[in-house]
Amino acid sequence: MKKKRIAIITDSIREGGGPAGYVYNLRKGLNLITEKLNIKVKFSGINMKYYPSHFVFFFWRFLYRGFNFIKRWLMIVFSDVCVFQGYQQSKYIKLAKRLKKLCIYQPHSPSIKADEDKMNYELQGSKIPHDIYCNLKNNEKELFDSSDIVVFPSDNAGLAYYSEWKSIINSKKVFYLKSGTIVRKSNHSLNLRSKFPGKTIIAFIGRFVTHKGFDIFCEAAKKLKTSDEIQFVCAGSGPLQNLLESSNIYNLGFISDVGSLLENVDMVIIPNRITYYDLLPIECAAYGKPLIFSNVGGNISQNKDMPDSLLFSSEDINDLCATIKKTVEIRNENKLWGSKNRLAYENLFTEKKMAERWLKAFHLAIESSNESIIYVE
Repeated sequence: MKKKRIAIITDSIREGGGPAGYVYNLRKGLNLITEKLNIKVKFSGINMKYYPSHFVFFFWRFLYRGFNFIKRWLMIVFSDVCVFQGYQQSKYIKLAKRLKKLCIYQPHSPSIKADEDKMNYELQGSKIPHDIYCNLKNNEKELFDSSDIVVFPSDNAGLAYYSEWKSIINSKKVFYLKSGTIVRKSNHSLNLRSKFPGKTIIAFIGRFVTHKGFDIFCEAAKKLKTSDEIQFVCAGSGPLQNLLESSNIYNLGFISDVGSLLENVDMVIIPNRITYYDLLPIECAAYGKPLIFSNVGGNISQNKDMPDSLLFSSEDINDLCATIKKTVEIRNENKLWGSKNRLAYENLFTEKKMAERWLKAFHLAIESSNESIIYVE
């Protein structure tokens, strides 16, 4: 039997978050599976690396973008199924559609691309030009229009897209397929335990921006400033860094070695105002850490799958403070609280488990199931 050829198409592939990190994890997972069941998977995307100078990096990227354009075009032509990961130029999926390929699209942002860029403009104190906003929105609409199947990691993760293009998405097949990630091992120790002996260390990890809820985290830390048993820490950077000037939060700045931090904290807060289905909570689960989620987007789904986690009402500082106190009490009574999240990672969220779900999704797509919504387990 001839193998079905699958092209997974994205702009770049690298360790970390976003579509680039997602595809990196998927490729790692597929490499762990020896039997692909008559499926051959190829990847198109720039493999991002670090170079000794900006000139070398940008020169290499300029050349590689040209090569990648040709490679992407050829992959579309010679594939049976094209999977478009993350926002990208719609001309590629429209080409695949004209060539009668089976097209799958998976977005990766908590909001539509136009709204995400609008928010980023506002964070820089400016306003997105109207024509740019409209072009971004129309391009993403074409990605959904041209797809045969839309993939979300959970039903809650796709709410922003349903809100904008409900009729289009409802006309497609929808696969709900949980994400997974590799565990980034720690390379060095931060020694936070010796710095804050006897304290429960609670962390925020990510960009210091409003949609990540960094200001919510800071406000909760301020309210619990008098607690002798809690130490708040954060790792990241962003425009809200000034909130740390009068706080009791220990700032580690940007760190690439997330594992070194997770080894040194007792729990992690995910206080997003909006969210898709972040990989960070999955990494936290892999280290056996309890989690506190705001009740938005994919957080709701992840909370259901991670037994040692709690939800708080998004943007409700008092509820967050009460939830923090509750988690500290639970942790003091049960030092193993968080270990069930580690089991959840091993059973659901490894890169191999995600790859197995994708292989099942490929077969479901090729077999043309009559179901309009499929939870790929």
